[in-house]
Amino acid sequence: MNDTPTSRHATDNRLRQALIDAILFRTEQELEDAIPPDIPKDAHEAILQDLLSNSRFVMGKFSLEQLQDNCLLDRHIESAVASAEYLVRRIQAQRRRS
Repeated sequence: MNDTPTSRHATDNRLRQALIDAILFRTEQELEDAIPPDIPKDAHEAILQDLLSNSRFVMGKFSLEQLQDNCLLDRHIESAVASAEYLVRRIQAQRRRS
């Protein structure tokens, strides 16, 4: 009888991790599309890693049900893309001033 809750917890953890990995993959694809190719590679990587790290943190706080909520995930990804676009504009503005 004690194996069932432990087994279920392990299964839930595996499912959570699989969902988080899938969401991060989708987020990364959207971010790659949002960052133009003329941004320097180091800035591109910094933006990507910062936003993916933040997404992993946020996803870690979501419940299993929230991780399966497409509307919530779409809003989260849209927010990450908006952040990337903002950072790109800042980088481009700094490059123009230099």
